[in-house]
Amino acid sequence: MNITPETSAAFSVDDVVRFPLGPRKAHGVIIEDRGPIGVQGRRIYRVRVDHDPDDSEAFEMPGEEMELVPADDALARPIEDSEAVDYLQRGGLISMLQASTSNEKQIGVWLRRDSLGNVTHTFAADRGLVGGAVIPSGAVYDNRVFTAKSDHVLRFIENFGLVRPDAEAVLKTVGTAP
Repeated sequence: MNITPETSAAFSVDDVVRFPLGPRKAHGVIIEDRGPIGVQGRRIYRVRVDHDPDDSEAFEMPGEEMELVPADDALARPIEDSEAVDYLQRGGLISMLQASTSNEKQIGVWLRRDSLGNVTHTFAADRGLVGGAVIPSGAVYDNRVFTAKSDHVLRFIENFGLVRPDAEAVLKTVGTAP
């Protein structure tokens, strides 16, 4: 039997796929099968790419430019402690703490991998891999941790599966402010 693009779909809604994006491969989730509407009957899919902490974009892409992501892909692997520490030290912690100062509502935050496999954070529980604690309010001053909130911030950092010495290393690198 000859299978044509019109009669067969290579992917299904909710499949995780990867595709070329610049020099790297990005990951996304199929949100719609648009059917064989492309040139010469190419099957087109609508793909969502999450740009956390809380943004995503969707666009259309031909099926032959994508591949299914296997379960053992880099995005599915757990976040190593060293990766979490590095992310938090390089601006992730301050970015999370600043989100609390700009919003009156209590916000939970999780670590996850972005579409390129790097560690980032998200405010969406369904996209998070580890965490979920509410961000301590009023804990950042001048891009450093407010000294009076240091204990709260250390407990917050430990919520990402880190031990106290790792949390203290993050706090030391980020610095405190009076």
